Amino acid sequence: MARRKSRRRRHRMLAAVLIVLIGLGVAGAGGWYLYQGHQRHMSQVERLDGALELIRQANETAIALDGIVSRPLDTASLEQADGVLERIPEAQNQLEEADRIVRSVSVDLSESRDKEAANQAVVAVAARKALLESGEQIVVSAQQADDAAQRIRAAWLDVVSADALARDAAALVVDTTDEHVASSKQKTEDAIAAFSSAQTALSDIALLYPALDLEAPQLYISKRLEALGYAIASDEALLAKNKGEAAAQNDAYNRVDSEAAAIAVDLPEDAAKPALDDFKRATEAFFETYSTARSQAGSADAFLRDYLGTSSK
Repeated sequence: MARRKSRRRRHRMLAAVLIVLIGLGVAGAGGWYLYQGHQRHMSQVERLDGALELIRQANETAIALDGIVSRPLDTASLEQADGVLERIPEAQNQLEEADRIVRSVSVDLSESRDKEAANQAVVAVAARKALLESGEQIVVSAQQADDAAQRIRAAWLDVVSADALARDAAALVVDTTDEHVASSKQKTEDAIAAFSSAQTALSDIALLYPALDLEAPQLYISKRLEALGYAIASDEALLAKNKGEAAAQNDAYNRVDSEAAAIAVDLPEDAAKPALDDFKRATEAFFETYSTARSQAGSADAFLRDYLGTSSK
């Protein structure tokens, strides 16, 4: 602020000198035109300062956005996302107005440093516009990824429950009493219901977010359902005292269950990994644009801070 005040004092002192010269008739017509030119220049400098204030105001939103973009999938960032996104249109309008002002005043600025400040202001505006646009895309993508991740994890809880029920059902038929077989059949049916619920949920997620690669978990569930169908048939054969049919159905169960186990080996520890992987792919270009814009804004800001006489912290 001290340097800005000093700059203005110099301009005021020059204006005062010109007024005195004109009043004494020393400068004549040339002095009058010089005074008029100086006044016009000062008016444009004031407008430039106003544009820089608009950039500063827009920068408050850019700073808030930057905090989210640095950790887009953190809980705290996601909680703040909507509030920051709502501020972006106003910040964009501020930047548009600042850009309009700077471009209109730059042609009438007579001092080289003021002209360079106008040029750097144009760069600062363009960089922040790119930063806001790419940052907004990153944040919106993060919100979608988080929504998809939560949906997948919720669906996978049914898979975990179904797997546990299926294990319990298999343990019961080690002893093939009618009571154990009937209990096994009931648990198997409960497992099928849980797997079917997960299957429906994943299908819905795939429709909502078609870019997600959910093929492996969907295939795993499909195989488990197929295997449990054979388990039900085996239980029914046991209850009907048809041991040969029960054995054949159990063999089919073991074969398909082994196929499901082979698929399970490659499933990620976090079921939501497809959503996180898609977020990374979808935002890679936006992050590159954001990083470039952030660097450009920083370079322009360094000059403007010096121009305005403020310290960089």
